[in-house]
Amino acid sequence: MDLFVEITSSIEAIILSLLFCRSGLIFLLQHPELSATIIHALRGGDNVNKDVCLPLRHASVSISKGFFSIPQEVGMIVGMHLRVVNAIDRLLTAAPNTEEFLWVLWELCALARSDCGRQALLALGYFPEAVKILIEALHSAKEPEPLTKNSGASPLNLAIFHSAAEIFEVIVSDSTASSLGSWIGHVTELHRAFHSSSPGSNRKDAPTRMLEWIDGWSSIS
Repeated sequence: MDLFVEITSSIEAIILSLLFCRSGLIFLLQHPELSATIIHALRGGDNVNKDVCLPLRHASVSISKGFFSIPQEVGMIVGMHLRVVNAIDRLLTAAPNTEEFLWVLWELCALARSDCGRQALLALGYFPEAVKILIEALHSAKEPEPLTKNSGASPLNLAIFHSAAEIFEVIVSDSTASSLGSWIGHVTELHRAFHSSSPGSNRKDAPTRMLEWIDGWSSIS
């Protein structure tokens, strides 16, 4: 039993290490059959609650400290990260300011509703081209509606703006160096986008929280 636990933990550590870098995530994305086999082998069935699992860092630290992580949990973590990477891949090819683009953003926002999903969403930091697209999406709220005579942003563009802001909130609120490095170089542009856009609401929504967060960070940096 001890040997089984040691071998299993070593395999889990290797698999989880792929989720901490761009090359590992791309490898899993480009080999869907292999990824599916890994996830199925770890889960061992379809009776696992797919909405609740340990976050990546928690599982990785536990394994490194000699604690045993249930294979089903590791399989769910890998599956969650693959869902994020697949969404990122579609984000890079979707036309900006379209319903297809918004659906991808909504999918990423939905994944961030759990602790495991929030950490999986941080994989965006490994894809600066995706971060750039999200920054460009923040400017969508200022674009006029082309089909009407009314000025201001269309409902579609407002939805894109708020969704992109919600995703950025996950990245910016993470304290790790990798997350910080993915957005800190764009802090001036982010501040300008949130300050000049008009989300049409005084609620404490994601754009408002983001502006307060960046203002607060700027005041102590």
